[in-house]
Amino acid sequence: RIGGSRRDNVGPFDTHNNYHAALTVHQLLHDFGRTQGAVAAQKALVEAAKMNERLVEQEITFRVTQAYYEALAGEEVVRVAEEALTRAQRVLELATAGQEAGLRQPSEKARAEADVATAEVVRIEALASLDVARAEFVNALGLSDAAFRPAGQEPEPPARVAEPEAVALALQNRPELRALELQRRALTERKRSVNAGHYPRIEAIGAVQSRGQFLGGEEYDFAANNWNVAVIAHLPIFQGYLVKEQANAVQAEIHAIESGREAVRQAVVLEVKRALARVRSADEAAKAAQKAVDAAKIALDTSE
Repeated sequence: RIGGSRRDNVGPFDTHNNYHAALTVHQLLHDFGRTQGAVAAQKALVEAAKMNERLVEQEITFRVTQAYYEALAGEEVVRVAEEALTRAQRVLELATAGQEAGLRQPSEKARAEADVATAEVVRIEALASLDVARAEFVNALGLSDAAFRPAGQEPEPPARVAEPEAVALALQNRPELRALELQRRALTERKRSVNAGHYPRIEAIGAVQSRGQFLGGEEYDFAANNWNVAVIAHLPIFQGYLVKEQANAVQAEIHAIESGREAVRQAVVLEVKRALARVRSADEAAKAAQKAVDAAKIALDTSE
């Protein structure tokens, strides 16, 4: 360096050894919720991401389960179609024998032949539907080249639940609703952090310094240590309404989340009601199918 004065043993452009070391520490004391709001917002976003992950898991589970039971149902449909075809063929045999013996009209044989043809078509359609159901099951497993097929027994019927209880459970546990609520919470905390920009930020600062130089003689060498402590307040005076507009933008996002959550809530309620209606319809269809089976058995016994 070039100084304002020169020592006896140092030329104007000579170099010499010196050092300057410093350690400075800043510690936030209070920021009126800036940091707390930012931390809480990030925690809420993490929980929302977990809810979205749970939603994907539930969708995959539902898809695999649905494909599994559809494949099982397809196998049962094929079995029923084959039994129906067997019964129709048996009726045709009886009608043919009765006509040959002169005990039945030719129209009965023609009707029995039509029933056999119809049963054969139903069987073919059932086999095709079974192939599709098995392919969908394998696809749901993510193994498109595999040849898996479901193996199991008919599932036990689920416990009955009233519609108000089912709706309440869905609104309480559906991950998409919880994810939206957590996102709204994150935005609320973010707004709190933004609004803290209207207030000062108070910090403590401490520093330790050491400096010295070596000029080749004890009378010229020296070292000095220094330290200082201070409290600093950052005052937001001129910001051009930046904090206000940032808070308004976050509030608009909160309104959008709330509107979306209400739409999802209504969709969940509708989905639950549709699911319960399908369950009731399936129960009635099962009862009607059982009656049809009983009637078919009676008709076969009568024909024999």
